[in-house]
Amino acid sequence: MQDDTAGRTRFPVSSTFNLPRADIQQISRHRRVEHDPSRHPPLLVRQKVMLPDPVDGFVERFPLESRCDLTKWRVTALNAPGGFGKTTLLAEACRRLLRRGHVVAWLTVDEDDGPNGLATYLSLALAEAGVEILDSRLTSQDLQRSDYRINLLLHSIEMLGERCVLALDDVHRLRNPETMAVLNRLLQHAPPNLHVALAFRGMPAGLDVATAILQGRGISITAEELRFEKPDIARFFGAKLSRAELSDLTETSQGWPIALCIHRNVRDQRASHELAQEITSNWIETRLWGGLSKEDQQFVLDIGLFEWIDPELVDAALGAGSAQRVRSIPALAGLLRSVGGESGSLSLHPLIRQYCAAKRLRETPDRYRSIHAAIADGLASQGQVLAGMRHATEAGDPRQVGQILIDAGGFRVWLRHGLTRLRLSNELLTTEVLALFPRLVLVRCMELTMRGDFEAAMSAYFDLGARTEGFTRNWDGSDDPDLSLDHLCFRWVLATCGCWPINTPDHRELLSEVRSLADSRDVGPLERGAGMYATGNAASHQARFDQALDWLRRARAELAGGSWYLTMYVDLQLGNIAMVQGRVAEARETYARAQRAAKADFFEDAGPSVIAEVLMTELSLERNKPAPLARRSHKVPLLAKSGAWLTIYLPACEAAMELVKQEDGPDEALRQLDELINFARTTSLATLVRCLAAMRVSLLVAAGRETEAQRVWTRAGFPSEASEIVDVDNQTWREMEAISCAGVRLLTAQSRLHDARRLAEALLGISRKRRLRRTEMRGLALAMVLEQRAGNAADARRHLLDYLHIYAETDYVRALIADRQVVLGLLDSLASTELDEEVGILAEAVRRVLANEPSERTTDAAPVLTPRECDILQRLDTCRDKEIASALDLSEDGVRYHNKKIFKKLGVRSRLEATQRARSMGILPMVGVPAGEPSTGA
Repeated sequence: MQDDTAGRTRFPVSSTFNLPRADIQQISRHRRVEHDPSRHPPLLVRQKVMLPDPVDGFVERFPLESRCDLTKWRVTALNAPGGFGKTTLLAEACRRLLRRGHVVAWLTVDEDDGPNGLATYLSLALAEAGVEILDSRLTSQDLQRSDYRINLLLHSIEMLGERCVLALDDVHRLRNPETMAVLNRLLQHAPPNLHVALAFRGMPAGLDVATAILQGRGISITAEELRFEKPDIARFFGAKLSRAELSDLTETSQGWPIALCIHRNVRDQRASHELAQEITSNWIETRLWGGLSKEDQQFVLDIGLFEWIDPELVDAALGAGSAQRVRSIPALAGLLRSVGGESGSLSLHPLIRQYCAAKRLRETPDRYRSIHAAIADGLASQGQVLAGMRHATEAGDPRQVGQILIDAGGFRVWLRHGLTRLRLSNELLTTEVLALFPRLVLVRCMELTMRGDFEAAMSAYFDLGARTEGFTRNWDGSDDPDLSLDHLCFRWVLATCGCWPINTPDHRELLSEVRSLADSRDVGPLERGAGMYATGNAASHQARFDQALDWLRRARAELAGGSWYLTMYVDLQLGNIAMVQGRVAEARETYARAQRAAKADFFEDAGPSVIAEVLMTELSLERNKPAPLARRSHKVPLLAKSGAWLTIYLPACEAAMELVKQEDGPDEALRQLDELINFARTTSLATLVRCLAAMRVSLLVAAGRETEAQRVWTRAGFPSEASEIVDVDNQTWREMEAISCAGVRLLTAQSRLHDARRLAEALLGISRKRRLRRTEMRGLALAMVLEQRAGNAADARRHLLDYLHIYAETDYVRALIADRQVVLGLLDSLASTELDEEVGILAEAVRRVLANEPSERTTDAAPVLTPRECDILQRLDTCRDKEIASALDLSEDGVRYHNKKIFKKLGVRSRLEATQRARSMGILPMVGVPAGEPSTGA
């Protein structure tokens, strides 16, 4: 149950201590640089790498221990406040692995660890665990370089030849950005046999574990999982608790392990529940209150109402000098912890805070409310909206609660901070608050919409409209232009999510208002930027890409620095346009930029990361690249909560259905598709319903059920005229693409080849006119199958040649996968004709993809190579490993280690392939071209 105070003891290691002598000397040197030696005698240095002692009364929780099996994941993150047993759980997981014979290293870090110090301690920890640290001509200069040390450690672990677990405790104490960079390097370049576990209180700034988690290589264990459930609490107390006692204890402790320890210690003394509470209070009063004056006691009671002790906030709420006074009270030593950041904020121990709040409320309720109100005002002025609303709630002032949110933007707070902020704000909006502020009813409507309760959302929405004269007046009848603007934003959300079809009178009116907002000088940059984004988004839906790009780029400039959230969505839309137009490198780069922004807020709001992953998955699938998210991207309810729109829903569903069709057949895909259609209908996502109906037609055709497919087409109300089917003025381009492709498939299966050809030609015509390259490729693929079935081999080959020319620009091959046998036959027949060399190369590349053979063609951007890797790459085709090692002052093992990394990044298996690939990608100059500085791909 201990977290931070457990004693340290050495765990079993080999009898030989393998740390190089130079490293041992370096420990002494780096201690003098980064620490005061008198504060950290040698024993404490060794204690940093010693596993904590087992905890008496440890309760085994098998589901949690199974999740915390450190060898299941490349990265395991335990993220919870103090007192939640992170250290205990991590240490027990290490002990289990030691009993199984695994190599396990432990390191407790602290805030004084610099980059070289961390690298040195990692060497010590791994050597203590039995890893042979490869000491190859280390120089004093090498030892001063943390990057060299990390490379050496990673190579040593890789050469170990078995799994190695590295557990890092108290990672939140690391403050130095350079130290965090060392840790990130360890995580990013870890060999496959290294498993890293990290325990911290809140995500440390700059630490990147989100990448591993998003890629399915990592897991995050949070406070909610560490919290004890009722059965765990019962076993922890040993004796059988009554149902009432167990329920009460579960409620009062909230499953917090350290609180349970206090309760159990009291219970062991056979004290009553009331006496237990008194003893807990008495313990606090004895340990804390005994040394305080009456004035200090009252001051600490006030301080206990702060979630964190921010100097500026405390001085504003309690008077100048109050923050300094906190640090001057000796009795608080050990009960205050830094919360990180540059503000110097502190946090009072939660047990103390709970005691202070209860005592203040019980003895002086007016003071309790006034302090909370002052804290709320101070937090609101700092932009801490949610925290301010929580304190205003404690103050019992619904007007203050609502006013804080109104001042922060009300409904529009999500434009700046995202949907999670809006969702959490909604939880604090009571009936009393909504009765005072009609604008905030739209916050409730938004939350209900994202949650999928569309009926309740619309009920509240129409009721608000009726009571505010069409969203124009406040409850008292006064004009409220902000309510009108909030209403415009909410209508735009409904339209974007696919609740409204495009080009209806309501939709045209909405676009007109949004365009006016984009041009308005009467609103701020955030609202104006939102209007520009909305206008560009609408133009993109209708494949008016020149207009869309202009508006989106203007939006990005307008929003610069004002909203990371909307800027990220602008990038996603820009990337989506690049994707459909076949500009692969631009799409990938823009998506990656959006994903980096999403990851920065990953632990607070995972929704944007999910959305970015969906679009990156779509791009990968178009290029026949691995896309691990495809299996789970059909979770439409999750996407709804993440703030998804049609551009997200449809590719997610397409990817999932393709995967299910391949693995389980079209019938299972149809069953799962029915679930998605039902969700779309119940949430009134009308546009998505149309697209999914088209997808159902295609799946039914694939299953050989053309009659049923025709019934679905008719029930969906899809038109019969080709010109109406390919119309992008009255439907989105994604609707048009899905319905047109389904129509060509259905008509071809029904042997209505003339009608199918006419529709395919119309699809190709609109695709070329609007520069929908992805759509054009799908149309060409369907036209190939159509003409092959009609016996028009020449026309089929003509379409194939057109496809290959676009493939040269895009490397999109997804459209051919469903009919690969037909296309392979066409490629074989094409090979027998006279082709120019370029077309022949393209045809062979496509054939390899469809035949599941390794492709010789690569259009990927140059990978990121380190300067050391570039130095080695330049010499690969002319020097042996021994010569490279001598030239670069490396060991031969070190050169071979880097060779493996280079081969992996370039996707090759030999030195010759590596240099050829590097030249083709521009990393190395072509033969005969003067060599410049090699590209790192950055």
